[in-house]
Amino acid sequence: MTHLRLFKMIKNAHEPGSTADIVSLIEKHNIDINSKHSKSDSGLTLFLCACLSGNSSLISYMLRKDSALHLASFCCTTQNVTDGLSIITLLFQAGCKINSRNWLGNTPLSIAASSGNCDLVRHLLALGGDKCICNNDGIYAMDFATNAGHLDAANLLALPVSNQHMWDTVEPHTPPRVKLGLQSPCKKHLVYSSFRRKRRDFCSRVK
Repeated sequence: MTHLRLFKMIKNAHEPGSTADIVSLIEKHNIDINSKHSKSDSGLTLFLCACLSGNSSLISYMLRKDSALHLASFCCTTQNVTDGLSIITLLFQAGCKINSRNWLGNTPLSIAASSGNCDLVRHLLALGGDKCICNNDGIYAMDFATNAGHLDAANLLALPVSNQHMWDTVEPHTPPRVKLGLQSPCKKHLVYSSFRRKRRDFCSRVK
């Protein structure tokens, strides 16, 4: 019902004060602005509906919420696109923020990392992509790559460590099950993991 209410509100986004009410509702219920209208065959999403509304403030908000760069990065990771990197550059030059965060807090770099597309990762980094930005769950781009088994991409996204001798202090206190690789990851990381359920079940039994 919240989605349908939002679609109706966006259609009347020209009315004074409507933008603030729409934004408040989206933030309160953590709504995906790319979700489709459940009773429409046109595939119209909240974002596209906002574009049709002609309300520049609302469109600007939604671009910050989930920019075109997120969609382009996702396309590059899921489709056989020949000029994907050129599209990323074009959007960047048009003013899209390279480190914009969507409703989950993910950046375009996070999306690239989860797919293991090293060319896209390098390109986003070259344009100023910040690998030190984590999402709403505290997960970094490096974590997405590592949990999905894309170690080459993870190496590109490795975070700088201020104390290079940190493990000299940590290692003596590391539990044996962690040293042996039997410690299962945090639950929030498992949500994004590409490991098969059997592997995850095994890790949970070991604990």
